[in-house]
Amino acid sequence: MKKIVAILLAVIVCFSFAGCSGVPQEEYNRVLQENEELKNAQLTEASNMAEQLHALSVELQELKDENSRLSAELESANATIQELTAQNSDLSSQLTLKESELADLSAQKTASSSEKEAVSENSSSASGQSNDTTVYITDTGAKYHRGSCSSLKKSKHAISLSEAKSSGYGACKKCNPPS
Repeated sequence: MKKIVAILLAVIVCFSFAGCSGVPQEEYNRVLQENEELKNAQLTEASNMAEQLHALSVELQELKDENSRLSAELESANATIQELTAQNSDLSSQLTLKESELADLSAQKTASSSEKEAVSENSSSASGQSNDTTVYITDTGAKYHRGSCSSLKKSKHAISLSEAKSSGYGACKKCNPPS
């Protein structure tokens, strides 16, 4: 554009000083041809720039579309992350609860085992002590009793359980002494 203006200015200056009569026709035709070539070059350049602008506009729209698609994917991924985080938190709470229940059950099992051992020990020691347990007999009866039995009002004699059994005494059904 600047070149065209400069050439036109040169032509005008030339006409004003020389008065058109001093410019040869060949020179005038050459300047007109250069002017036409410059116009064509600028038109071609403008056309190329328009094509580039169009191509860049299309690329920009594609990038905007891609950005929208990726934004939607990101939003979806964030929602999934929040959902999975909530599920993870729930599962962690459930795991803690189950671990607590497991610890309680383990403690109950240990306590139950301890009780069984104690009952077993008491059974074995009770059977070992049964011979040393004191029971009571009367002067006339055939049964042995606990010390608090109402059948012992008239007479009461202490004897070991093993002696009572070996002497043929049976357990009183009223006071239910050890057997």
